Amino acid sequence: MNLYETINNLLKKPVYLIDVGAYKGEFTDNFLRNINKIEFIDMYEPQDSSFVDLGNKFLNNKNINIYNFAIGNENIQKEFFYFENEGYKSSLLKPIEGGGKMSIVEIKTLDEIYKKVENAYLKYDYFLKLDTQGNDLSVLKGAKNFIKNSQPIIFCELIYVPLYENQSYANEIINYMMENDYVLVRLEDVHETVNG
Repeated sequence: MNLYETINNLLKKPVYLIDVGAYKGEFTDNFLRNINKIEFIDMYEPQDSSFVDLGNKFLNNKNINIYNFAIGNENIQKEFFYFENEGYKSSLLKPIEGGGKMSIVEIKTLDEIYKKVENAYLKYDYFLKLDTQGNDLSVLKGAKNFIKNSQPIIFCELIYVPLYENQSYANEIINYMMENDYVLVRLEDVHETVNG
């Protein structure tokens, strides 16, 4: 069974996708093509050039909201390290290899953003996709109440090698999710680097 067949089997109600670290929208694009009953999509992308590209790409889809800020575990402004030609490496965490440029971005928690939708929790099946280049555990910690109330399916990047200063590693994310009554169902789209 492929990833999307598995997801469709788990989702029973209208679907609300939350795409954190949307970058160029590939995940949302695939989700739209393969998942039934999508009602709403919220996309979060702090890198300005990617945000503009997302706006152009999904311009005609009125059920998609695109936001130009980062998601984390507190509502603050913080440094964001970005790469114009390799935007997939951009992160709130400083890359170990250096390089890139820096800007200041706004960060919000999912708990803050979705605190006003408590009645909608029962109406939708939520799907939370995280790809924040080593900052995923911070995003999860800032979504503790949202996760408890909405019980989303969570699709999260796991990093096994050091790429960013103070990054969260796969075992930390898996342990945190297990402490919150989640289980790892499958690994998908595994990549290797020259370091392993």
